Amino acid sequence: MALTIPFGLMSKVMVNFNPLNTKSSKLCRTILDNVPPSLVELERSFKVLPPSSSEKELIKFTFKDNKEFSYDPCNTQFDLMVHEVSRYNKVVKLKESIEKYA
Repeated sequence: MALTIPFGLMSKVMVNFNPLNTKSSKLCRTILDNVPPSLVELERSFKVLPPSSSEKELIKFTFKDNKEFSYDPCNTQFDLMVHEVSRYNKVVKLKESIEKYA
């Protein structure tokens, strides 16, 4: 079973990465590849950092309720990140359905 990131309830995805860093660039490219182009309301932001940059590499997801999840791509496993984001996505879905029928 392939793991996918649930982008439907997110408002923003931000990725800053150095493409020459073999440890982190694969994870960042995987995330950028998985963002569906059909989500017009999803704000996408990515920055390619030069090798000499002092800026930190970063993956950040922001949900519609302004909850943010930030990850260091060098120290993050894809499956753990997907599980954490998916778990919160379910919480947001539940909140929306409760508000809809309340």
